[in-house]
Amino acid sequence: MSIDTHEITVVLYDDLGPNCDDIRNNLYDLTNFKVGGSHKFKTISTRNITDTIRELCVNNTSSEKWAVIIGIGTFLQGQNVIFDTVKHAKQENAPLACHILDRGGYYHFHQQWFALNLKTYADIGSPSFEESQESIQIHTRETERCPDNAHDDYTPWWVRPKSQNLVTYTSDRGYFGIRVVGELIQAGHDITNIPQVLRKRKDYCYPAHNHDDIVAIIKDPTHQPKDVALQYFNKTMVHLVDNLKKGYYVLNTELISEVSHEHMQFDCFVGVCGGIKPAIISGGPNFSETSEVYLVDISPAAINWQKYLLANWDGNFDNFENVYNTFQEIHKLDNYVPIYTFGQTDKNHVHNVGLALLENFNQILSVAKIDKNEFYDRWNKYRNQTHHFVNIDLNEDGAIDKILDCTKNSKVGAYIWLSNVFEMDYLMFYKTKKCSTNQGEIMKEIILAKATVPTALEIHQDIVFSPNVK
Repeated sequence: MSIDTHEITVVLYDDLGPNCDDIRNNLYDLTNFKVGGSHKFKTISTRNITDTIRELCVNNTSSEKWAVIIGIGTFLQGQNVIFDTVKHAKQENAPLACHILDRGGYYHFHQQWFALNLKTYADIGSPSFEESQESIQIHTRETERCPDNAHDDYTPWWVRPKSQNLVTYTSDRGYFGIRVVGELIQAGHDITNIPQVLRKRKDYCYPAHNHDDIVAIIKDPTHQPKDVALQYFNKTMVHLVDNLKKGYYVLNTELISEVSHEHMQFDCFVGVCGGIKPAIISGGPNFSETSEVYLVDISPAAINWQKYLLANWDGNFDNFENVYNTFQEIHKLDNYVPIYTFGQTDKNHVHNVGLALLENFNQILSVAKIDKNEFYDRWNKYRNQTHHFVNIDLNEDGAIDKILDCTKNSKVGAYIWLSNVFEMDYLMFYKTKKCSTNQGEIMKEIILAKATVPTALEIHQDIVFSPNVK
C-alpha cells in the first residue's frame, strides 16, 4: 500500500500549559526536527487542535486525505512511522488510529499521536477534541471494545459499534477526543489502537506530568526520572549522544548543493563522513585529479565506513548492498548504527534494507542531476584522490582551527562541507534550534574570515564564500 506525502498533513500539537514554557522550545524543536527529513510533509503547528483540523477539512472532498497529529515532546524513529500509522488505519478500515483509553465512563484517546481521515471527520460534524473538566453525556450507538489491551486494562486494541441501539454514556469528565469517538461510533465506524510495532518506533515524554524531571535531564542526561515513559524517552536521548560515535550515514539524507561559482576550482575537500556526497562533490569537474580529501567526523564508525567503501566498492550500485552487509558483519560486535531515512516497509511494517538503499541512492542522483554512469566516473576519480581521516567533534573548542588546518596545503581553493552538524536531533532537545543555529553562524563567520585560500563553505545546505573568492 503506497501513500504519498500529499495525502498526509502533519499537525504538531502544542497542548502544554504555562508551567512548561521553559521546556516548550526544546520539545517543539525536537519533534519538528524528527518530522522533517527526506519526505516533505505539509506541516502545521497549532495550540488549538479543533480549529486547525476543521480548517484542513474546508474544501476537502477526498477520502484519501489524512492528518497525523503529533504532540510536541514526541521523538520519532524515522518518518516512516507517520506513513505506517495511516497504513495501519487503512488496513483496519478505521478513520481514526489512536491511543485508545477506556476510563471515566466512555472511550477517548490520548493527544500524543493519532491519524484521522479528514473527510470522515467532516462528515460526522467536526466535533471538538479539547478536554473539558465537567461531567459529560455521550449519546451514541451501543459500543463494544476488544477484550485485549495494548497495556494495563484500559487500552483496548479497538472499539466499535455493537448494535444499532442508542445508548447514553456518562463520563466523569470531557476527556480529549471523547466527542470524536462518540460521533464516529454513531456513524458506524471502527476505531483502532496504535499497534506495538509502531509504538516501539516513537517515544513520548508526557511533559504535562514530567516537567521537573524533563528540566533535570536537559541539564544532566544522567538524571534518572521516576516516570517509566520518561525513562524510555531519556534512554533514547542518551542513546542519540552515545550513537554519535557508533552511527554512520550509509548514504545521504540531505540535498546535493550546486556550487554557484561555476569557474571556481578546488584542490582540497574537507567534509564529514556522510555517505557518497563527498564523492559527488570532490569527484566533480571543479576538483583536480590530485585534490586532497579530508574526511572528518566524531564517529569512528563513520570513518571506518568511508575507508571500507573506498577500499571495497567500485561505484556500481548493484554491488552496494553486499558491501554494506559485509561491513555490518565485520563490525557486528562494535554495535555500529547505520543511518538512512528513505525506505520501504512491508505489510508487517518490516524495513526492507535493499529497497531503502535503492530509493535513497536514486533520490541522491536525481537531486544531484547525474545518472549512474556519471556517478561511477565521479566515484572512481574520488577514489584516486589522496584521503586523510580526522576524528573530531565539531562542537568542541578548537574544532575551527582543526578544520582550517586541513586546508593549509591548498594552493587553488578549498570546499568545506559541514553538513547539518549544528542541526541534529540531540541538539534540538538539549540546546534548542535557536542556540544551535547561533553556534553554527559563529563557526561560519570565523572559518570564512580566517580562510587563506578561496573557500566555499557548505553548512546546513547553504553555500557561502570567503571574501577572497572572486
